[in-house]
Amino acid sequence: MNNQPALSKSLKVYQIVFLGLAWMTPMIFFTVYGVAYDAAGGQMVLAYLIAFLAIFFTAYSYSRMVKAYPIAGSAFTYTKKAIHPRLGFLVSWALLLDYIFSPIIAILTFGIFMHTEFPSIPVYVWVIVMNIILALVNIVGIKSVARISGISVVVQILFISLYGK
Repeated sequence: MNNQPALSKSLKVYQIVFLGLAWMTPMIFFTVYGVAYDAAGGQMVLAYLIAFLAIFFTAYSYSRMVKAYPIAGSAFTYTKKAIHPRLGFLVSWALLLDYIFSPIIAILTFGIFMHTEFPSIPVYVWVIVMNIILALVNIVGIKSVARISGISVVVQILFISLYGK
């Protein structure tokens, strides 16, 4: 009798796509365009093309690794199995730092933007409120996260369609 804990597939492909899109924040374009344009020396098309190629090859690499190691893997697992366990360990620490700092930066940016729109409410209040909301959504479960992410992406796409011209 096998009583090993196992993950079950509870999301559909479109929900996973929306989770990925929500993480990439489609509206970020509005907030970073000027900085990105300057950093790219006015070559935004080339910069986006290079970024696309890097993302494409990363996705392709993951598709190959999934076929080579058909387990619920990650960059850690694939690096550990394909290259060396010690390098996999370093990759896992880099990912952990990314998973810690990316949400912190996103929440702080949200707080700063909201404070700009509503100056009477301090940044820290927005940060606390958003942390509570995100914690509650995550506690409810992955399907609620997928639902909220889908709504967020649709709202962003509508905003870009209506006001991005």
